[in-house]
Amino acid sequence: DGAAVAAKDVDLVVDAEGSELRKLLPNVKLRGKWSVSIKANGPADKLAVSLVAKPPAGRLAVDATLATTAPKLAWSATVDARGIDPAAAVVGAPHGDVRIDASGRGKGPDGTIDLKALVAEVAGTKVDAHGTLDTAGDARIAATIASRDLSRLRALGVSGVAGSVNVKARVERTKTHLHVDADVAARDLVVKGNRVAKLDARVHDEDLIGDAHVKIEGVRASGVRLDTVALDASGSTKKVQAALVARGPDQLAFELRIDGTPTLQRHPGTTGAKIVGADMMIEKLAIGRHGQAWMTTAPASLRVHGGVDLQKLELASGPQRLAIDTKYDLASEDLAARLRTQKLNLKQLVGLVKPSVDLPDTELAIDVRAAGKSKSPRVDASIDGFSERTKALGLSRIHYHLTARYADDRAKAEWTLKSIDQHFEGKLDVPTVFTGARPLMVDMSASNIWM
Repeated sequence: DGAAVAAKDVDLVVDAEGSELRKLLPNVKLRGKWSVSIKANGPADKLAVSLVAKPPAGRLAVDATLATTAPKLAWSATVDARGIDPAAAVVGAPHGDVRIDASGRGKGPDGTIDLKALVAEVAGTKVDAHGTLDTAGDARIAATIASRDLSRLRALGVSGVAGSVNVKARVERTKTHLHVDADVAARDLVVKGNRVAKLDARVHDEDLIGDAHVKIEGVRASGVRLDTVALDASGSTKKVQAALVARGPDQLAFELRIDGTPTLQRHPGTTGAKIVGADMMIEKLAIGRHGQAWMTTAPASLRVHGGVDLQKLELASGPQRLAIDTKYDLASEDLAARLRTQKLNLKQLVGLVKPSVDLPDTELAIDVRAAGKSKSPRVDASIDGFSERTKALGLSRIHYHLTARYADDRAKAEWTLKSIDQHFEGKLDVPTVFTGARPLMVDMSASNIWM
């Protein structure tokens, strides 16, 4: 309630068996002999509190000073834990050794933590970390993590992971700065059923100036199967570039290459600048699988300045064309996008994913435009073209014409389908939000339709 708190020579000692302490913490199966000593002494503006806990193995000491007279509780504290063995304190926990040396200070919920050392070896996993972090989100952390068998973490309640991993990382983060140095190596990695046979990554980045190199083998994740993946990206004060190449079964091939010029802003650091945007060209984008292949016909422009502006991206596969232009502004959330196709063959397009699906050959011209705010855009679409006659599916040659619009929580469409002596056309105007009194209109007509 905001009242000041003072104490004079308060001394409380509790000795108990872990089985008795389970009544206070029913979800933790504590065991062994525990001893807790709490001392408090001092006026309201400088109340000193000391807690010393002696678990069955090791020692935990917490010393704190509180100023309860301030509008916001001012606090400072130190934590010293040494020789903690989880197996001695908790039923079913693995043997290990945990050491923590940390301090902090702040007012109310705001504060800064200085982690001088976190050293732990539990269930075959070693962790060594130190650094500082605060409640505003700033952090400077260095850590190494090594495990030969992640599956042993099941003893700590971490399930669904396996494999070996080694990580060495250093991260500095503020509102205006991000510096990452990391080396990661993993073998036979499994996370919730997703598998990676081999992963090697090296990242050296200071506000997007630096480089990153990632190589992955044997990906089996969420229906995606890849034999190899290689990512190489770099940024300097003069140039940015990236290349992503992936290969997989069923003649799967993916390649993306981008390069361009960065936009810089003065910033304290190694180079005296940070990358805040870039004007780039997508030099190559190629996708292939099951003998189907799509590739860019020419370089496309990609500008990143407070949003994304992608222009003149066109992919071709034989006579087929697919073009994409899009622009999105992060601040205003304004969106303008367009997708166009020429002679699009749905049979070949679906064949990239599942060639066993039997579809007729098509030649479709599709034009879709979206504009407005990203949360409620206005969308206009049209489809013109035909599908070829196919005896296997019992379909004649069908001509298609469709126009549609979505805006202001309503969908409107008009369509015509024709095939020799068959005809089906209609139009509709329906709400997409069914609240209140909203008119609805559907009008359809057909001739010689049989099934």
